[in-house]
Amino acid sequence: MKRCTLDNILPGALLGRPVVDHEGRVLLNAGVALTPRYVSTLADKGFTHLFVRELAPPSNDAVVVPPMQASHVTVAQAVSHAFNTVHRELGGEKQKCLKDHQVWCSAKAAEELADAGGPIHVVFDSSEGLIADLEGGGLPQSPLVQHAHEGSLGEHSVRVAEYCVALGEVCGLGTRAMRQLIAGSLLHDIGKAFAVSEPGADAAIIYHTTLGFELLRACNSDNRVAPYVAYEHHEFQDGTGLPRGLVGSNRIERNRTSPPVPTLVGEIAAIANDYDRLVTGANGDPLPPDWALNVLRGHSGTRYNEELVRLFAREVTPYPLGEDVLIESGFHKGCTAIVRAINPRHTSKPLVMVYLDASGIPCDLVEVDLLNDSNISIRGVPYR
Repeated sequence: MKRCTLDNILPGALLGRPVVDHEGRVLLNAGVALTPRYVSTLADKGFTHLFVRELAPPSNDAVVVPPMQASHVTVAQAVSHAFNTVHRELGGEKQKCLKDHQVWCSAKAAEELADAGGPIHVVFDSSEGLIADLEGGGLPQSPLVQHAHEGSLGEHSVRVAEYCVALGEVCGLGTRAMRQLIAGSLLHDIGKAFAVSEPGADAAIIYHTTLGFELLRACNSDNRVAPYVAYEHHEFQDGTGLPRGLVGSNRIERNRTSPPVPTLVGEIAAIANDYDRLVTGANGDPLPPDWALNVLRGHSGTRYNEELVRLFAREVTPYPLGEDVLIESGFHKGCTAIVRAINPRHTSKPLVMVYLDASGIPCDLVEVDLLNDSNISIRGVPYR
Protein backbone atom coordinates (compact mmCIF):
# COMPACT_ATOMS: atom_id res chain seq x y z
CA MET A 1 0.00 0.00 0.00
CA LYS A 2 1.24 3.47 -0.87
CA ARG A 3 0.07 7.01 -0.14
CA CYS A 4 -0.43 8.91 -3.40
CA THR A 5 -1.51 12.41 -4.31
CA LEU A 6 -4.76 12.42 -6.27
CA ASP A 7 -3.12 13.49 -9.53
CA ASN A 8 -0.77 10.49 -9.39
CA ILE A 9 -3.50 7.86 -9.03
CA LEU A 10 -4.03 5.74 -12.13
CA PRO A 11 -7.61 4.76 -13.11
CA GLY A 12 -8.47 1.34 -11.75
CA ALA A 13 -6.12 1.54 -8.76
CA LEU A 14 -7.64 -0.18 -5.72
CA LEU A 15 -8.32 1.91 -2.63
CA GLY A 16 -6.19 0.70 0.28
CA ARG A 17 -8.05 2.34 3.16
CA PRO A 18 -11.62 3.55 3.60
CA VAL A 19 -12.28 7.20 2.80
CA VAL A 20 -14.28 9.01 5.47
CA ASP A 21 -15.80 12.49 5.34
CA HIS A 22 -15.72 15.16 8.04
CA GLU A 23 -18.80 13.65 9.71
CA GLY A 24 -17.18 10.22 9.93
CA ARG A 25 -19.30 8.69 7.15
CA VAL A 26 -17.60 6.17 4.87
CA LEU A 27 -17.57 7.50 1.31
CA LEU A 28 -15.61 4.65 -0.28
CA ASN A 29 -14.59 1.34 1.20
CA ALA A 30 -11.19 -0.29 0.87
CA GLY A 31 -10.88 -2.36 -2.29
CA VAL A 32 -12.98 -0.06 -4.50
CA ALA A 33 -11.51 0.58 -7.96
CA LEU A 34 -10.83 4.31 -8.28
CA THR A 35 -12.31 5.97 -11.35
CA PRO A 36 -11.52 9.52 -12.56
CA ARG A 37 -14.99 10.54 -11.34
CA TYR A 38 -14.32 9.20 -7.84
CA VAL A 39 -10.97 10.98 -7.70
CA SER A 40 -12.45 14.26 -8.96
CA THR A 41 -15.30 14.10 -6.42
CA LEU A 42 -12.89 13.46 -3.56
CA ALA A 43 -10.72 16.38 -4.69
CA ASP A 44 -13.80 18.63 -4.57
CA LYS A 45 -14.39 17.49 -0.98
CA GLY A 46 -10.90 18.59 0.05
CA PHE A 47 -8.96 15.31 -0.07
CA THR A 48 -5.33 15.60 -1.14
CA HIS A 49 -4.18 11.98 -1.09
CA LEU A 50 -5.37 8.39 -0.87
CA PHE A 51 -3.83 5.07 0.07
CA VAL A 52 -3.82 2.66 -2.87
CA ARG A 53 -3.02 -1.02 -2.86
CA GLU A 54 0.01 -2.68 -4.36
CA LEU A 55 -0.55 -5.87 -6.31
CA ALA A 56 2.21 -7.95 -4.69
CA PRO A 57 2.07 -8.73 -0.95
CA PRO A 58 5.19 -8.66 1.23
CA SER A 59 7.27 -11.81 0.79
CA ASN A 60 8.22 -12.46 4.43
CA ASP A 61 6.44 -12.76 7.77
CA ALA A 62 6.63 -9.08 8.82
CA VAL A 63 3.42 -7.79 10.30
CA VAL A 64 1.19 -5.74 8.01
CA VAL A 65 -0.94 -3.11 9.78
CA PRO A 66 -4.58 -4.27 9.61
CA PRO A 67 -7.34 -2.23 7.95
CA MET A 68 -9.37 0.32 9.87
CA GLN A 69 -11.70 -1.16 12.46
CA ALA A 70 -15.39 -0.32 12.26
CA SER A 71 -15.14 1.18 15.75
CA HIS A 72 -12.82 3.90 14.40
CA VAL A 73 -15.58 5.23 12.14
CA THR A 74 -18.30 4.78 14.76
CA VAL A 75 -16.43 6.73 17.42
CA ALA A 76 -15.40 9.50 14.99
CA GLN A 77 -19.06 9.92 14.06
CA ALA A 78 -20.06 10.05 17.73
CA VAL A 79 -17.44 12.72 18.50
CA SER A 80 -18.51 14.86 15.53
CA HIS A 81 -22.15 14.52 16.55
CA ALA A 82 -21.40 15.53 20.14
CA PHE A 83 -19.47 18.59 18.97
CA ASN A 84 -22.23 19.64 16.57
CA THR A 85 -24.94 19.12 19.19
CA VAL A 86 -23.14 21.21 21.81
CA HIS A 87 -22.44 23.91 19.21
CA ARG A 88 -26.11 23.99 18.19
CA GLU A 89 -27.35 24.07 21.80
CA LEU A 90 -25.12 27.08 22.43
CA GLY A 91 -26.61 29.01 19.54
CA GLY A 92 -24.13 28.13 16.79
CA GLU A 93 -21.74 30.95 15.95
CA LYS A 94 -23.34 33.37 18.41
CA GLN A 95 -20.45 34.58 20.55
CA LYS A 96 -20.65 34.86 24.33
CA CYS A 97 -18.22 35.71 27.09
CA LEU A 98 -16.55 33.05 29.22
CA LYS A 99 -18.80 33.66 32.21
CA ASP A 100 -22.00 33.14 30.19
CA HIS A 101 -20.68 29.85 28.83
CA GLN A 102 -19.71 28.72 32.32
CA VAL A 103 -23.24 29.42 33.51
CA TRP A 104 -24.56 27.22 30.71
CA CYS A 105 -22.16 24.42 31.69
CA SER A 106 -23.56 24.42 35.22
CA ALA A 107 -27.15 24.24 33.99
CA LYS A 108 -29.29 21.12 33.65
CA ALA A 109 -29.04 21.28 29.85
CA ALA A 110 -25.32 20.50 29.97
CA GLU A 111 -25.78 17.59 32.35
CA GLU A 112 -28.41 16.09 30.07
CA LEU A 113 -25.84 15.74 27.29
CA ALA A 114 -24.28 12.87 29.26
CA ASP A 115 -27.56 11.21 30.20
CA ALA A 116 -28.40 7.90 28.53
CA GLY A 117 -28.80 8.55 24.81
CA GLY A 118 -27.19 11.99 25.02
CA PRO A 119 -24.32 12.76 22.61
CA ILE A 120 -21.56 12.74 25.25
CA HIS A 121 -22.88 9.51 26.72
CA VAL A 122 -22.84 8.03 23.21
CA VAL A 123 -19.14 8.93 22.88
CA PHE A 124 -18.34 7.28 26.20
CA ASP A 125 -20.41 4.24 25.23
CA SER A 126 -19.02 3.84 21.70
CA SER A 127 -15.46 4.16 22.96
CA GLU A 128 -15.73 0.68 24.48
CA GLY A 129 -15.43 -0.86 21.01
CA LEU A 130 -12.37 1.27 20.31
CA ILE A 131 -10.78 0.12 23.56
CA ALA A 132 -11.40 -3.52 22.68
CA ASP A 133 -9.72 -3.03 19.29
CA LEU A 134 -6.67 -1.24 20.67
CA GLU A 135 -5.78 -2.67 24.08
CA GLY A 136 -3.27 -5.50 24.05
CA GLY A 137 -3.18 -5.64 20.26
CA GLY A 138 0.56 -6.27 20.14
CA LEU A 139 0.97 -4.08 17.05
CA PRO A 140 2.71 -0.70 16.95
CA GLN A 141 0.44 2.26 16.45
CA SER A 142 0.49 3.81 12.99
CA PRO A 143 0.81 7.63 13.00
CA LEU A 144 -1.60 7.83 10.06
CA VAL A 145 -4.56 5.81 11.24
CA GLN A 146 -6.28 4.30 8.20
CA HIS A 147 -7.84 7.50 6.98
CA ALA A 148 -7.28 9.80 4.06
CA HIS A 149 -8.81 13.01 5.38
CA GLU A 150 -7.05 14.16 8.54
CA GLY A 151 -8.74 17.50 9.08
CA SER A 152 -11.94 16.59 10.91
CA LEU A 153 -12.35 16.96 14.65
CA GLY A 154 -13.74 13.44 15.01
CA GLU A 155 -10.84 11.80 13.20
CA HIS A 156 -8.27 13.89 15.07
CA SER A 157 -9.86 12.95 18.37
CA VAL A 158 -9.88 9.23 17.59
CA ARG A 159 -6.23 9.29 16.53
CA VAL A 160 -5.32 11.14 19.74
CA ALA A 161 -7.18 8.47 21.70
CA GLU A 162 -5.27 5.75 19.87
CA TYR A 163 -1.93 7.34 20.70
CA CYS A 164 -3.08 7.74 24.31
CA VAL A 165 -3.83 4.02 24.47
CA ALA A 166 -0.34 3.16 23.20
CA LEU A 167 1.24 5.42 25.82
CA GLY A 168 -1.16 4.64 28.65
CA GLU A 169 -0.51 0.91 28.33
CA VAL A 170 3.27 1.22 28.70
CA CYS A 171 2.74 3.58 31.66
CA GLY A 172 0.86 0.76 33.38
CA LEU A 173 -2.49 2.53 33.67
CA GLY A 174 -5.21 0.33 35.10
CA THR A 175 -8.42 -0.49 33.27
CA ARG A 176 -10.44 2.29 34.93
CA ALA A 177 -7.78 4.95 34.35
CA MET A 178 -7.34 3.85 30.74
CA ARG A 179 -11.05 4.18 30.03
CA GLN A 180 -11.15 7.63 31.58
CA LEU A 181 -8.10 8.64 29.55
CA ILE A 182 -9.78 7.49 26.33
CA ALA A 183 -13.06 9.20 27.23
CA GLY A 184 -11.24 12.46 27.90
CA SER A 185 -9.03 12.26 24.81
CA LEU A 186 -12.01 11.68 22.53
CA LEU A 187 -13.57 14.87 23.90
CA HIS A 188 -10.40 16.87 24.60
CA ASP A 189 -11.44 19.52 22.04
CA ILE A 190 -15.15 19.64 22.90
CA GLY A 191 -14.57 23.15 24.26
CA LYS A 192 -14.08 24.37 20.69
CA ALA A 193 -17.86 24.06 20.28
CA PHE A 194 -18.20 27.23 22.39
CA ALA A 195 -18.06 30.44 20.33
CA VAL A 196 -16.17 32.95 22.49
CA SER A 197 -15.98 36.68 22.00
CA GLU A 198 -12.33 37.25 22.93
CA PRO A 199 -9.83 37.07 20.01
CA GLY A 200 -6.27 35.73 20.00
CA ALA A 201 -4.49 32.37 19.99
CA ASP A 202 -3.98 32.32 23.76
CA ALA A 203 -7.64 33.13 24.37
CA ALA A 204 -8.71 30.32 22.03
CA ILE A 205 -6.62 27.82 24.00
CA ILE A 206 -7.64 29.15 27.40
CA TYR A 207 -11.33 29.07 26.57
CA HIS A 208 -11.55 25.73 24.80
CA THR A 209 -9.59 23.94 27.53
CA THR A 210 -11.44 25.67 30.37
CA LEU A 211 -14.89 25.24 28.86
CA GLY A 212 -14.19 21.65 27.85
CA PHE A 213 -13.27 20.98 31.48
CA GLU A 214 -16.38 22.75 32.78
CA LEU A 215 -18.68 20.85 30.42
CA LEU A 216 -17.23 17.40 31.11
CA ARG A 217 -17.09 18.07 34.85
CA ALA A 218 -20.78 19.01 34.79
CA CYS A 219 -21.64 15.66 33.25
CA ASN A 220 -22.75 13.25 35.94
CA SER A 221 -20.62 10.22 35.04
CA ASP A 222 -17.90 7.99 36.42
CA ASN A 223 -15.28 9.59 34.18
CA ARG A 224 -13.83 11.76 36.96
CA VAL A 225 -10.42 12.17 35.35
CA ALA A 226 -11.67 12.75 31.80
CA PRO A 227 -12.29 16.51 32.29
CA TYR A 228 -8.60 17.02 33.11
CA VAL A 229 -7.58 15.67 29.70
CA ALA A 230 -9.54 18.54 28.14
CA TYR A 231 -8.21 20.98 30.75
CA GLU A 232 -4.50 20.17 30.56
CA HIS A 233 -3.60 19.01 27.04
CA HIS A 234 -1.96 22.42 26.37
CA GLU A 235 0.01 22.60 29.64
CA PHE A 236 3.84 22.42 29.45
CA GLN A 237 6.41 21.06 31.88
CA ASP A 238 8.20 24.41 32.25
CA GLY A 239 5.05 26.30 33.28
CA THR A 240 4.61 28.23 30.00
CA GLY A 241 1.51 26.27 28.94
CA LEU A 242 -2.18 27.13 29.19
CA PRO A 243 -4.64 27.67 30.77
CA ARG A 244 -3.07 27.53 34.28
CA GLY A 245 0.69 27.47 33.66
CA LEU A 246 1.22 24.28 35.67
CA VAL A 247 4.81 23.10 36.17
CA GLY A 248 5.51 19.43 35.54
CA SER A 249 7.96 17.07 37.21
CA ASN A 250 9.07 15.19 34.05
CA ARG A 251 8.29 11.98 35.89
CA ILE A 252 5.54 9.42 35.52
CA GLU A 253 5.33 8.80 39.23
CA ARG A 254 3.27 11.44 41.02
CA ASN A 255 4.56 13.25 44.12
CA ARG A 256 1.63 14.49 46.16
CA THR A 257 3.81 16.82 48.26
CA SER A 258 5.00 18.89 45.28
CA PRO A 259 3.19 21.96 43.88
CA PRO A 260 0.27 21.29 41.48
CA VAL A 261 1.45 19.52 38.36
CA PRO A 262 -0.52 18.39 35.32
CA THR A 263 -2.25 15.05 35.76
CA LEU A 264 -0.63 12.06 34.09
CA VAL A 265 -3.56 11.75 31.69
CA GLY A 266 -3.19 15.42 30.78
CA GLU A 267 0.51 14.96 30.04
CA ILE A 268 -0.19 11.88 27.92
CA ALA A 269 -2.83 13.76 25.93
CA ALA A 270 -0.49 16.74 25.41
CA ILE A 271 2.00 14.51 23.60
CA ALA A 272 -0.65 12.62 21.63
CA ASN A 273 -2.42 15.83 20.56
CA ASP A 274 0.69 17.67 19.38
CA TYR A 275 2.12 14.61 17.64
CA ASP A 276 -1.05 14.18 15.58
CA ARG A 277 -1.05 17.86 14.65
CA LEU A 278 2.56 17.55 13.47
CA VAL A 279 2.05 14.50 11.25
CA THR A 280 -1.21 15.78 9.75
CA GLY A 281 0.01 19.34 9.13
CA ALA A 282 -2.55 21.08 11.33
CA ASN A 283 -0.20 24.07 11.71
CA GLY A 284 1.73 23.85 8.43
CA ASP A 285 3.19 21.18 6.19
CA PRO A 286 2.78 17.64 7.56
CA LEU A 287 5.97 16.16 8.94
CA PRO A 288 7.13 12.58 8.39
CA PRO A 289 6.49 10.64 11.60
CA ASP A 290 10.19 10.23 12.41
CA TRP A 291 10.66 13.99 12.04
CA ALA A 292 7.64 14.63 14.29
CA LEU A 293 9.11 12.33 16.93
CA ASN A 294 12.33 14.34 16.79
CA VAL A 295 10.31 17.52 17.40
CA LEU A 296 8.84 15.94 20.53
CA ARG A 297 12.30 14.88 21.67
CA GLY A 298 13.54 18.44 21.10
CA HIS A 299 10.89 19.76 23.51
CA SER A 300 11.27 16.89 25.97
CA GLY A 301 11.67 18.23 29.49
CA THR A 302 10.40 21.71 28.64
CA ARG A 303 7.04 21.19 26.92
CA TYR A 304 6.53 17.47 27.33
CA ASN A 305 7.12 15.02 30.16
CA GLU A 306 10.58 13.59 29.51
CA GLU A 307 9.77 10.05 30.62
CA LEU A 308 6.58 9.97 28.54
CA VAL A 309 8.33 11.17 25.38
CA ARG A 310 10.89 8.41 25.71
CA LEU A 311 8.14 5.79 26.01
CA PHE A 312 6.07 7.32 23.20
CA ALA A 313 9.01 7.28 20.78
CA ARG A 314 9.51 3.61 21.59
CA GLU A 315 5.86 2.68 20.98
CA VAL A 316 4.84 4.68 17.91
CA THR A 317 5.90 3.50 14.48
CA PRO A 318 8.33 6.04 12.96
CA TYR A 319 7.83 4.61 9.46
CA PRO A 320 4.15 3.75 8.84
CA LEU A 321 2.84 1.44 6.19
CA GLY A 322 2.62 3.06 2.74
CA GLU A 323 4.96 5.97 3.47
CA ASP A 324 8.01 6.88 1.39
CA VAL A 325 11.46 6.76 3.00
CA LEU A 326 14.87 7.86 1.75
CA ILE A 327 17.70 5.35 2.11
CA GLU A 328 20.66 7.26 3.54
CA SER A 329 23.35 4.56 3.66
CA GLY A 330 24.23 1.17 2.30
CA PHE A 331 24.03 -0.28 -1.20
CA HIS A 332 20.82 1.61 -2.09
CA LYS A 333 21.96 5.01 -0.74
CA GLY A 334 19.92 7.88 -2.19
CA CYS A 335 17.09 5.63 -3.40
CA THR A 336 13.45 6.05 -2.41
CA ALA A 337 11.46 3.13 -1.03
CA ILE A 338 7.95 2.39 0.21
CA VAL A 339 7.32 0.93 3.66
CA ARG A 340 5.55 -2.36 2.94
CA ALA A 341 5.38 -3.94 6.39
CA ILE A 342 6.36 -3.24 9.99
CA ASN A 343 8.69 -5.49 11.93
CA PRO A 344 7.13 -5.83 15.40
CA ARG A 345 10.51 -6.65 16.95
CA HIS A 346 11.99 -3.32 15.84
CA THR A 347 9.61 -0.69 14.47
CA SER A 348 12.44 1.50 13.16
CA LYS A 349 13.55 -1.36 10.88
CA PRO A 350 10.62 -1.96 8.49
CA LEU A 351 10.40 -4.00 5.33
CA VAL A 352 10.71 -1.60 2.37
CA MET A 353 10.49 -1.80 -1.40
CA VAL A 354 12.99 0.31 -3.38
CA TYR A 355 11.27 1.80 -6.43
CA LEU A 356 13.18 5.03 -7.33
CA ASP A 357 16.91 5.31 -7.88
CA ALA A 358 19.07 8.13 -6.48
CA SER A 359 18.05 10.34 -9.43
CA GLY A 360 14.35 9.84 -8.77
CA ILE A 361 13.90 7.55 -11.80
CA PRO A 362 11.82 4.34 -11.47
CA CYS A 363 14.08 1.30 -11.09
CA ASP A 364 13.71 -2.45 -10.72
CA LEU A 365 11.80 -3.22 -7.54
CA VAL A 366 13.98 -4.52 -4.72
CA GLU A 367 12.61 -5.66 -1.38
CA VAL A 368 14.83 -4.91 1.61
CA ASP A 369 14.29 -5.98 5.22
CA LEU A 370 16.16 -3.45 7.33
CA LEU A 371 16.05 -5.77 10.32
CA ASN A 372 18.53 -8.03 8.51
CA ASP A 373 20.90 -5.30 7.32
CA SER A 374 22.49 -3.07 9.96
CA ASN A 375 24.31 -1.02 7.30
CA ILE A 376 21.12 0.59 6.00
CA SER A 377 19.63 3.71 7.56
CA ILE A 378 16.50 5.56 6.43
CA ARG A 379 14.56 8.75 7.11
CA GLY A 380 11.07 9.89 6.28
CA VAL A 381 10.39 11.92 3.15
CA PRO A 382 8.35 15.14 3.56
CA TYR A 383 4.93 14.70 2.00
CA ARG A 384 3.91 17.03 -0.79
